[in-house]
This record gives sequence, structure tokens and C-alpha cells, in this order.
Amino acid sequence: MFMRRALSTNALVISLLVSACGDSGSSQSPSPNAARSQGAAATNSYTVGGSVSGLSGDGLILEVNGGADVAIGANGAFVFPQAIESGTAYTVSVKSQPSLRHESCVVSNASGTVTNGNVSTVSVDCTVMDGFVYVLNPGSQIGSYSLTPDTGQPVPLGSGTPLPWIPTDLVATPNGKSLYVVGMQNPSGGMNQLSTFAIDSATGALTRSGPTLQTGGQPGSLAVTPNGSLLLVANYGDSTIKSYTVDPNSGALTYASTLTIYKHIRHRIVVTPDSRFLYVLNGDIDTGHVVSLTAYAIDSTTGVLTAGPSFTPDDAAWAMAPDPLGHYLYLTVGSGTDFAYPTSVVRTYSIDSSSGALTAVGAGTGVAVNGFELAADPKGKYVYVMDNNNYNSTNDVVIALAVDRASGTLTQIAGPIRAGSDPWAIACDPSGRYLFSANVSPAPAGSMYNDLSEFTIGQSGSTAGTLTPSAVGIQFNYATQGGVGQNAIAFVE
Repeated sequence: MFMRRALSTNALVISLLVSACGDSGSSQSPSPNAARSQGAAATNSYTVGGSVSGLSGDGLILEVNGGADVAIGANGAFVFPQAIESGTAYTVSVKSQPSLRHESCVVSNASGTVTNGNVSTVSVDCTVMDGFVYVLNPGSQIGSYSLTPDTGQPVPLGSGTPLPWIPTDLVATPNGKSLYVVGMQNPSGGMNQLSTFAIDSATGALTRSGPTLQTGGQPGSLAVTPNGSLLLVANYGDSTIKSYTVDPNSGALTYASTLTIYKHIRHRIVVTPDSRFLYVLNGDIDTGHVVSLTAYAIDSTTGVLTAGPSFTPDDAAWAMAPDPLGHYLYLTVGSGTDFAYPTSVVRTYSIDSSSGALTAVGAGTGVAVNGFELAADPKGKYVYVMDNNNYNSTNDVVIALAVDRASGTLTQIAGPIRAGSDPWAIACDPSGRYLFSANVSPAPAGSMYNDLSEFTIGQSGSTAGTLTPSAVGIQFNYATQGGVGQNAIAFVE
């Protein structure tokens, strides 16, 4: 079966005190009787405020109860100018995040009830994040995380973005403005969907943008050309690859062309860093044999894909990853047709920059994992190989390989190291400091959940390229649409 196993698979303030009476020359809070109404039904009013810390940019605006707001210009104390009657509930929220890219402010102690005094316990903490990461969750959700500076710790951005169908892959545009998600209405592949989400550059929040498009049968893999001009959708059910031109500002998609592949597309499609070539593994779903590995020339203007050099690789070839510097293509080859096999070989192919033709480099490097997924660090120094679907959770591991830049040969330097339980996708963040794995794991009471495991990548000395477990993201439970789906990871700098 060539589609990945369906199991149900990424930030204030000159001190401001304004009286409720509007006295611009006073910074005192109103007296308890300042807002007393005439008559027997007198009510006291008080202010709501707190403090802001960590603010770097301009533009932060807070609001209380969805109405009165206050602009924050520096770290320190703040007070909303409008007093609130005693006995009234209040909720403070962020109306507008700072304009600094990736800065996000979070409110704590945000809600309560005004009693017999001013409220000054609201806390607003701001952080400039390294970026965002998005993960498909088994409950038909997009899990969103921000990445904490210096540690890469994933911080959840809410409870997840629900999808009305079963997602199978997601990818972000290189400019970080849009996220694309593809999936199916049901496991048999009906009502195939392709959706666009706009990414808020400050907060990482997702907003559905534009119409949902119908793709080919059983869409399973997405790729955006690194120059940002095209989105490619691999449809496993009808063996087609559809290309769409991408509007660089809105992310809007326009259908460009359809390529029909002989037999069936196997696992993920990959694009070279120069956006010139697409590589597709083609297999026979009836026999389980690999038929070909073909380079397709990409016309970034028209979206047309033209078949180029092709050859027949090893029969159990599965996962591919391009060298970020564009010199090599890495391919895993299993030791059998069942994913329970305990070993595999990672082969290196040099890429002809003019034609896309592949030439084998040596005999490959043997590893004690099944080679279900590959990830190359963005500096081109290391390749990470993941084991999955081997019927033994103790084998859910990652192995690190060093790349000889001159020859392309690979040498194991570390591992195996345990990944999360049942990992389905791995990826390095754009800085090359962290590796993440998206996992689908059993939870109590027979349910399932998804989490995101983080590993720190050694940067120098004897630990360079090695992995150290450093964090686990929030667990997302299955939603009602759960039961099927794949995991995937997308980063936004």
C-alpha cells in the first residue's frame, strides 16, 4: 500500500493611569464614591488594570469586555480609562498584537468580578517567538505552536483549528503567509479537499482564506516550490499530480496543469531547492513493486511538469529527502515489503543540475531502522532517519547521519534515540537547531492523541548533529472526525 498508513497524522508600556472621571491631569484612581449615582440605588465603580512585561514592538492594544480599550507603548502598569461597576464581571483580552513580527502577548488573570476596589492583577506577558510550527492531528485538526526563543520549546496556540474532513498533508509557503491543507471527506477518498489558510505573522493564528478546491482522488502529499510560485498536489487515488500557481500576497491558488503518472505515486513527492525538478517514486499497487524514480522538469510560470530522466530503484524504496543545498537526493530502501522489517539502507544520489538525472553515490549506508521517513537539516550537514510502523514501540526511534559534502556519503554518528510513540513525520526547523517528530499515541480509555516531540541538535564538537530530547508539545485528543489521517509538520520563520 503506497499511501502512508491511515491511522487515526507548529509574542509595553509608559505607565498609564487615567481616572474614570476623565480628569487628564490626574493619575489617581477614582474614589469609591466617584461614580455613585443619585438616589437609593447607588453603585460604586472601580478600574481594571495590571502590568505588561516583555514587550518589544509597537501596536499592542488591550480591551476589556470587548469594548473599552487602551494602547500600550511600553512595559509597566496599565489601567483601562473606563471604570466598571461593582459586581460586574470583566474579561481582558488582546485586541491587537504588536506589529513586530512573531511577537505575541498573552493575558493571564484575565477574568474576574469587580468587587469593592480597583483591580490591578491582570498580567500581560509578551514574547518574540522564533517562528511557528503546524502539525496535523488525528482528530481532523491543525495543531499550532509558537517556538520559544533559545530553547525551541513548542507553545500551543489555542486548542487547534478544526477541519470538516480528514487531513492528509499540509505545507506552508516560503514567505510564511499561507498554509495549505489537503484531505478527504471519508477514508475511501470521496470529496477531496484543498484549503488555504492565511497565517497571522505576529501571532501565528490561522484564518481560512479563499474557496475550498476539489483535487484528484485521495490526495496525500503536498509540495510548494521553494521559489513560492507553485503548489503541487499528489493524488494517490487517481495517480495524478495537479499544479496550482500561488499568489504571493494572498496565497490564492489558480489551477495550472495535471500530470498523470503511470501506476501509482509512492509516499511523498519532493522538489529540489532551486525549484527546477520534482522527483516522484512510482509503484505498482497490485504487486508492491517499485516501477520508477523520475525527475520532472518544473515550469514555474505555467505549472507544467515534463518527464525527464528515469530509472528503476530498489524494490523497497520508500522515503525521499532533497539535500537543502541541491547537490543530492536521499532515498531509503527497506529490507522487505513489510514495514516490520528492522533494517534499511539510505542511498545517496547526486543530482545533475541541468537535467535532474540521478547518479548513485556508493552502495548506501545501512541503518537499524525501517527508514519510514527522512529529514535533512537546512545546512546540509546531517540526515535523520525515522523508524515507524514496526509493531514494536521500542523501535520508534531516530538515527543521525553525517553528510560528507564532497562525496555525499553518509556515516551514522548517533542513535538510535527514542522518538515519540508511533511517530509519523519528522522535520528540522529552519534554524537547524531542532528536530521535531509528530506522534500518534494511545491515551487512557482507549482514545488516541497527538503530540509533538522536540530534540535539540548539537551544534559543535563531539555532539554536532546528535539529538537530545528537550520538550514535548501539548497533546491534542481526537475529534469526532478522527480515526483516520496522517501526520505532517510545517514551519514558518
